[in-house]
Amino acid sequence: MFGRHRLERQALLVRLGKGKKSRWVPLGEEALAWLEEYLRRVRPQLVLREDEPHLFLSYQGRPLSRGAVIHLVGNYAKACGLVGVKPHTLRHSCATHMMKRGAGLRHLQELLGHSSPLTTQHYTQVELSELQKVLRRCHPRERGFGQ
Repeated sequence: MFGRHRLERQALLVRLGKGKKSRWVPLGEEALAWLEEYLRRVRPQLVLREDEPHLFLSYQGRPLSRGAVIHLVGNYAKACGLVGVKPHTLRHSCATHMMKRGAGLRHLQELLGHSSPLTTQHYTQVELSELQKVLRRCHPRERGFGQ
């Protein structure tokens, strides 16, 4: 049964996630707070069996399927005026933002469950505007001659 004791690690075990691999994924403070809220207020209303091992359940009390997640994300995105948003879009956006804020390639590889660093490397593509800022800040000719 899924219980609070599993959250003491502040991580979730993703079973057979992207690439059919299982891995532990750490939870940030805000995600943990929302997950605890779900466990306290929502999941008890959905669970049909006391020993249900799955964390996220459908309105019918069954494990939330991949298709249901895609459908839910798409519906919420549309309600926000966004089109073409899928769970992978959120995954990619999160990894890109983490990379921009200094996450190492090896950490992202582990978080995303990539077996090869080559798969993760496409997140390292630097935006031109970011590259221009670094150029202005670091290039000796950009700080004025003789400084």
